[in-house]
Amino acid sequence: NQVRSIYIDNANPRLLKVESVTGTGYYNAGKELYFQAAFNKDVTIADLTKVKLTLNIAGAGKTQSIAQAVSMPNAKALMFKYTIADGDKADRLEFVSFDGGQNNILDVADNAMTDFTPKEGKEDIKNSSIVIDTAVPAKPAVTGITNGTLYYSDIETIAFTGFESAESATRYYSFDGGTSWTVYTDSVTPKIAQNGTYKVCAKQIDKAGNQSPVSDVVQVSLDKGNLLTSITT
Repeated sequence: NQVRSIYIDNANPRLLKVESVTGTGYYNAGKELYFQAAFNKDVTIADLTKVKLTLNIAGAGKTQSIAQAVSMPNAKALMFKYTIADGDKADRLEFVSFDGGQNNILDVADNAMTDFTPKEGKEDIKNSSIVIDTAVPAKPAVTGITNGTLYYSDIETIAFTGFESAESATRYYSFDGGTSWTVYTDSVTPKIAQNGTYKVCAKQIDKAGNQSPVSDVVQVSLDKGNLLTSITT
């Protein structure tokens, strides 16, 4: 006689939690965010396209967005991807709902998942410290110098308006029309001390990587000439 082990399982699989697996930081349009759903037992999913993860992402006329199910790293996990769209903005993400579809997620005993509320709550996504920012910073302006002017001494009055704070963006200026850039700091005033013609402009890039338009170019020239040291008659 053969001895056979029979395991009776009539418990439906459960959704344990949904969490972000994307690193903390600032993200702009086109970047991909990844989330993982964890189940309490091994499951199979008949059709990934029927599984929906809805997130609260504030934006242009919308507050809810759907993350796409993309793969199962193992039998107890499902990975989702959300691609940030123009207009999305969120200081924090919030879980709205998980929908696995009818009879679409089954365990090895063919018990279907019917309860899609995370057992451990939804705070993992809210506490993920992901900031979505797709807004382009303002176009700065060059001030303190006049376009087309020839200066005869060091140009030390260059200034900029429209810059965000150093905590919010990295600010740049250029003396060659944008071919090369120097980081601007509040403590140092840009100075032109060598004779020549200069094309001064500025830009800024925020923490999420959004870049402002480059400012209008202000072209100036410096000609300090030869210093007159004596007069003879």
